[in-house]
Amino acid sequence: MLALDLSHPLLGDSLRLYQVLLNYTSNAIKFTDTGEIVVRARIIENQTPGADGTDILVRFEVQDSASA
Repeated sequence: MLALDLSHPLLGDSLRLYQVLLNYTSNAIKFTDTGEIVVRARIIENQTPGADGTDILVRFEVQDSASA
């Protein structure tokens, strides 16, 4: 799920973000035999001014239905 206000490109360390999300998602897949896995991204904080006019804080979540 992607928040509607995250539909525009963001600047940041895309490789690091990719690695982290891949790791969390892989772990969720590994430990979830049945059920679902949901990856979410949403804006937590939207501040101005930044170097380019806007700074935002984005929260990424990986949720699975595996039992502990």
